[in-house]
Parts: sequence; C-alpha cells; structure tokens
Amino acid sequence: MNGLEEIRTAIKQMVNSLIKPSTIRCKVISVDAEKLTVDVKTVSTELEYFDVRIRAVGGDGVQAGIIPIPKVDSIVTISLIDDIDTMAYVSSFSEIESYKIKVESGAELKLTTDGELWLNGNQYGAMVKINELVTKIVALETAVDTHTHLTACGAGAGTANVLATPIFPVKTTVNSLANNKVKHG
Repeated sequence: MNGLEEIRTAIKQMVNSLIKPSTIRCKVISVDAEKLTVDVKTVSTELEYFDVRIRAVGGDGVQAGIIPIPKVDSIVTISLIDDIDTMAYVSSFSEIESYKIKVESGAELKLTTDGELWLNGNQYGAMVKINELVTKIVALETAVDTHTHLTACGAGAGTANVLATPIFPVKTTVNSLANNKVKHG
C-alpha cells in the first residue's frame, strides 16, 4: 500500500467511527404487543436495544393505525430518530406474527399468521355460520309448532291427538339474526 492509500484508509476509519449507521440489522429478542415495543440485539455486534418502537410515530400512547407485530427471532432493521439511541423504531420486518388495524375510537382488527381474524379481541370465540344456525333454529321451531299431544278424552273414552298451539308464528330468518356489516367465509 502506498502512502496515499494509507492516508485514505486512516481517514476512512476515523470518519466511520464517528458516523452512526442510519439503519441497523437486529434480531428480535422479545415483543410487547401492548406497548408496541420490541427488544432487539444487533446482528453485527450483539448490542442490545430495549423498548424499540414498532412504529416511528405513536410512542406517546397513540396506537391507531396499521401495526405489524414482528415474530420473535426474526430479523428487523431499526432506525434512530434524531440519531438518539433511546429513540429507535423498527423500519423494516423480515417476518410478521400478526397485524393490528386500530382506529382512535378503539375498534381493532387483528390478522394472525394462523389465518385468524379477531374483531375487537377474541373473548366471544368463533363467528357463527349463520345459514346453518338458521336452518337448525327453523327446524326446532317447526318441530315445536307441529308436535301433537296424546290426551285422555274422559273416563274410558280413550285418547286423542291434539295439535299444539303454534308459539313461533314468524320463523327465524338470516336477516333477523345477522349483522350484515360483518361477513366471513
């Protein structure tokens, strides 16, 4: 190496030590989906960053928007806001565990990699297959309305079939049960 190349290499090393990278490749260690943060470890140096925002905006409690939740052990890139180490956010994802779509009113839609779709949580369990449910309810209503009773007709007179009084004059329909704003299939 000649003198000019040595000087160029020395300057490059000095400058590179002063410049922080604009994005840093990291491995996700843990995810806090409620706080919308991750803990990560850099791929190159294993330096750890804690409470890295999943989104650049919204670190002050605002959680509305489309929010990707990364998988643990996946690779992400993080970027620093104003070059401040404690103000990092995930700028790209290699693998997503789930997506949340949330509006300021609090309504939330979550799509998981398992193919599940949650509307404002999952505490009520699965959605009803409305057409099958209505068919079964109508069959029960019909059975109740058309059944007969065996009754005694008096002393020694025998028995008679008496048709039950219908209690479901209007049969159940899909429209009487369904919320047509929510559909699935």
